Amino acid sequence: MRRLKISDQKLSLGFTFSFPCAQDALASGRLINWTKGFKCSDVENQDVVKLLQEAIHRRKVSGRCEIL
Repeated sequence: MRRLKISDQKLSLGFTFSFPCAQDALASGRLINWTKGFKCSDVENQDVVKLLQEAIHRRKVSGRCEIL
């Protein structure tokens, strides 16, 4: 973002998450279970968009996930 000189712009993001989710809203979905041999503790039954948004905030990126 710095290289492209867009770090001060708020970006709208789309998030493709290829695991079974219960999608509660356009930008909200709870991971049902991991598949494909993946395993990450404390993520199942969590809203993956919220987790992504928290990670974006921790990295101080100005963006918001608008759709899952």
